Amino acid sequence: MGYRVVNGIADTVNPIDVAGITRDTGLTTISPSLGQVPDARSVIGPDERGMINNTNAFPYRSFGAVDYNGLSNNCTGWLVSPDTVVTAGHCLARNGQVASNLTFSPARNGTSEPFGTAAAREIWVDRFFPERSGHDWGVVKLAEPVGNTVGWIGLKNTQDATWVGSTQTITGYPADKPAGTMWSANGDITAETGNTFTHTIDTLGGQSGSAIYRENYAIGIHVTGGSQTNTGTRITDELFDTIVNLTER
Repeated sequence: MGYRVVNGIADTVNPIDVAGITRDTGLTTISPSLGQVPDARSVIGPDERGMINNTNAFPYRSFGAVDYNGLSNNCTGWLVSPDTVVTAGHCLARNGQVASNLTFSPARNGTSEPFGTAAAREIWVDRFFPERSGHDWGVVKLAEPVGNTVGWIGLKNTQDATWVGSTQTITGYPADKPAGTMWSANGDITAETGNTFTHTIDTLGGQSGSAIYRENYAIGIHVTGGSQTNTGTRITDELFDTIVNLTER
């Protein structure tokens, strides 16, 4: 479901027509872009997260903090086009409420926002979330194409490949670290079931919405944490096509 954002508030009375949003794009990947810049408790075992000091470097500058009013805990998001941010669905809508005054700040580093902050113009979430497992995803269309400057990471359709055993990375803004600081960790995909991955990458609240990625290509969205494994939404055929179609809006 999609909502236009008017004066910071999602217009839930007049949702956007979703016709064609899942149409087959005929693609299996979206390539990353360097842009114009010169070059819940879920730590499993020892904490292997490391702080990213130079958030202006790629791909870190394509990740950013997602801030909003009305919902508890802010999140992480990542650019996949000049004006399209992917994050978790529960970061945008929860318990019948849609986040208001939503903004995206790429490469935030403590109190510094080196590329400014962009406001949302549209918010998209899955109509079946949270009733159906694996539908926790969200897309934000920004009011300005900040990705032209900072770039964006690529996206892979995971439907026809097995990812179990592969090492992936999560980078985001955990709530247990100094405010606004970016942290990153590696770990393995341990299982894939339908629309979800489980993984052992260390995360904490605030990193919901982070890309699960490798070599600048995302294969999933981190959404929840547990004591033994963490969970992500997998980029399946339908979700891949949906995100690609939304980049063209």
